Amino acid sequence: MKASFPLPRSSERVLSETVGIVREVCRDAGLRLDAGSHLDEIAPLDSLRLMETVAVLEDRFRVEVETNALGQLVRIEDIVALILRAQPAG
Repeated sequence: MKASFPLPRSSERVLSETVGIVREVCRDAGLRLDAGSHLDEIAPLDSLRLMETVAVLEDRFRVEVETNALGQLVRIEDIVALILRAQPAG
């Protein structure tokens, strides 16, 4: 099982955006989410909504995520890491 670690400050914005977008896509502003939230425990978040979430994040952060990476996502923090890795360096 993967350990959950505090995200660096530079990741806080991506985390906040990710949590907000998951809530929006799931149409549930009351979802209690944090970096360690397991995606399979977020009841309204099915594979289609996960793809929609990532697409919105791609637009928001102007990045492109490879579709095959979606199968490796387990927690909210994995989505954040995926977006951060997709951002250009510098």
